Amino acid sequence: MSQPTVARQAYGELPNRDPVTMFILNSGDGLLVKVMSLGATLMTVETADRNGQMANLVTTCPSLDEWLACGSFFGSTVGRFANRIAKGRFSIDGQEYQLATNNGPNHLHGGVQGFDKRNWTAETFQSETEAGVHFSLTSPDGDEGYPGTATVRATYRVRSGKRLNTSYEAQTDKPTVINLTNHAYWNLAGHDSGSIESQELRLYAQQYLDVDDGLIPTGELIDVTNTPLDFLRPTPIGKGLSELLETPARGFDHCFAVDGLVGQLRDCADVVDPQSGRTLRVQTTQPGVQLYTANHFDGRDHCGAYPRFGAFCLETQGFPDAPNQERFPSCLLEPGQRYQQETVWQFGIRGS
Repeated sequence: MSQPTVARQAYGELPNRDPVTMFILNSGDGLLVKVMSLGATLMTVETADRNGQMANLVTTCPSLDEWLACGSFFGSTVGRFANRIAKGRFSIDGQEYQLATNNGPNHLHGGVQGFDKRNWTAETFQSETEAGVHFSLTSPDGDEGYPGTATVRATYRVRSGKRLNTSYEAQTDKPTVINLTNHAYWNLAGHDSGSIESQELRLYAQQYLDVDDGLIPTGELIDVTNTPLDFLRPTPIGKGLSELLETPARGFDHCFAVDGLVGQLRDCADVVDPQSGRTLRVQTTQPGVQLYTANHFDGRDHCGAYPRFGAFCLETQGFPDAPNQERFPSCLLEPGQRYQQETVWQFGIRGS
């Protein structure tokens, strides 16, 4: 086993001629990760199956032009607020703010020009135990309607044990709301291997957030037991899909309340692909995880022509619509405070 390394490589230019840079992270023990400055995006995660065959496990695009054209948040850092805010409105200290509405009447993943569409600055780091990239971004006061100038840092690091850590920090000069996540779509059989319905998922979450027809939380948390959303034991992802096809979500598009103490790194999910033997364990400090099964993919109009249910997301995050839900964990960030959160993605092989 060798020590982790990081290398950089030019990856083209944006229409304004701003250069985009790709970074290649190698754990030294079988995990290869590629990230880029556009959207602080996770482009590739490669690891071996039980037969030693390497594959990329996240949906990807073959060129910068296709990344720019793709509207599915592939692997990107989303913010200033991940997930939905009802009608794009919230109030702080009696002052109402109106955000862009880019998901029907609601605000989704930071709006029309969210963090996924920005070209972040980058700084690499490397030691005997880890290697990675710090991406930095300044979001000005009024950006997409949000108050306050927010300075944000997204960090990707690889460590031995085939571990990928994603972490986020933010500060602000006036009260605002912050909820950041990575939006990778996973398929443990390989990103281009078809349906993920046979892959087995366990969620460390006894409750999920009830939503209305617009997928906005009602404020109620519901016990998952004896529902299609029961993943308390390893269960094929496809098992509950058929019961959800006629719902507004058209599959899984639900936020689960992760068991345990918010702010503490704890188990969130385990995934196993019986075909390849690859495993994924997810730990997070966040209150929730959004399970999404690529319900809008149709095999034609997405980079790589991915089919419906061709990947799943596990978006570790604050609860959707938290600015309007007093009972949810707060997403308010005040001047002088620091927003911090972390998620660990650890890969293995069943039986190893």
